[in-house]
Amino acid sequence: MGKKVTIGICARNAEKTIKKTVDSLLQQDYPHGLMELIFVDDGSEDQTLSILEGYDFREFGVDARIFRERWKGLGKSRNIVVADARGDYIVWVDDDIVLERAFVRKQVEFMEKHSRVGLAGGRFGTLSEGNLYATLDNAEVMAKDHLYGKKARSKPIFAHAGMAGTILRVKAIREVKGFNPKIRGAGEDADIAHKIANAGWLIYPGNDALFYHKGKEKLIDVWNQNVWYGFSYYSLEIRTATTEALLSAVLYSHVAYKLLHDKRVFLLPLYYYFKKLGWLFGFVKGYLSQAKKRA
Repeated sequence: MGKKVTIGICARNAEKTIKKTVDSLLQQDYPHGLMELIFVDDGSEDQTLSILEGYDFREFGVDARIFRERWKGLGKSRNIVVADARGDYIVWVDDDIVLERAFVRKQVEFMEKHSRVGLAGGRFGTLSEGNLYATLDNAEVMAKDHLYGKKARSKPIFAHAGMAGTILRVKAIREVKGFNPKIRGAGEDADIAHKIANAGWLIYPGNDALFYHKGKEKLIDVWNQNVWYGFSYYSLEIRTATTEALLSAVLYSHVAYKLLHDKRVFLLPLYYYFKKLGWLFGFVKGYLSQAKKRA
């Protein structure tokens, strides 16, 4: 008898990507009777909720629950999943990723073999799309997976793409009282990984469960996303986890070329610096915002 698995999907304004994500969940080769899907629509202003409600999940033999919330942010949204989960594990699926058919099964099998691991990240794959920014984003994360994955660690190294494609042991996440509900923007992934590690669990980035991510299509969207990251991370106590040596981008480009054989990845250092500049801009905005509140 397999383990019950909760799939947590926190979505917001994802009408362009959510259908492919859900379809990949319903095509999993893990027994559907042992899967439950928990969707949290975090204040979407588009057709995301309508798309989710258009599925007859019973047709696929999957238990599914949909929560509609006003925008609360990722900390509170993820805690809704944690509180309602009936599984032994929670697999986190972002609203813009696609899973390989064996993804859930591989994640569960890995956790069953590694009882000391509290959090494990899947392996990042690249979609066949011509968009330069998406290609560079994918190349960066794939290089990190290649360099830092496949080794259990007592402290987190974020080779994977945030919470996307990770599996958490329910016992571990409830032991640390779930996600920080004060985190409305990004950073809940870094925060929970440190909490789980500090509680004595191991972290394992980049196992063999494969998922694919849809990248940004416009440079302004890349900039805004990284400003948001920087602004969000300022409020976290673990700020050192958010910075990396800029020279590492050169290493990532060489590793990515060996993996992809795509010459465009040599633009990665420039793209990486652009993103870090946006992150720094957001971080300064966060500092000024907090200073204004303290004044």
